[in-house]
Amino acid sequence: MDQQGTLRYFALKNIAFCNIDQPLLGKAGSPSAQVTSSIGYVRQHGRKHDPWFGSDSNADRYNYLYSEPELQNWEARSETIAAKTGKTFVVTNSHFEGKTAVDPLQLKGILTGASVRVPPYLRQRYWELSEISSLDE
Repeated sequence: MDQQGTLRYFALKNIAFCNIDQPLLGKAGSPSAQVTSSIGYVRQHGRKHDPWFGSDSNADRYNYLYSEPELQNWEARSETIAAKTGKTFVVTNSHFEGKTAVDPLQLKGILTGASVRVPPYLRQRYWELSEISSLDE
């Protein structure tokens, strides 16, 4: 079955399509904003190309912190998905050293345009969060 056929089948069966951000390797799908059910789903794995298959440590694969421009691209895709669904989930999987907590906080700041409550230990570890962090913590 080709990609369009798969998407039609998912929509017919109300199966949520997972829009993935990952290194573009081989026949990997490009970032998308597909919707095939009432639930939107985005999964961000990071974009470290070299260690994806060439490292002895899984930690190397997930040691990735999204840049603001990368997150802004996903803001647009996530908004497109959310406009067509009842509920949308964005899951981050760059979990090395707590980075999986940093990316969604940054994305929340981009999506809402407001400051975000950030745990002090994360703000101390990741300077990027000081730009979006509320000062009342």
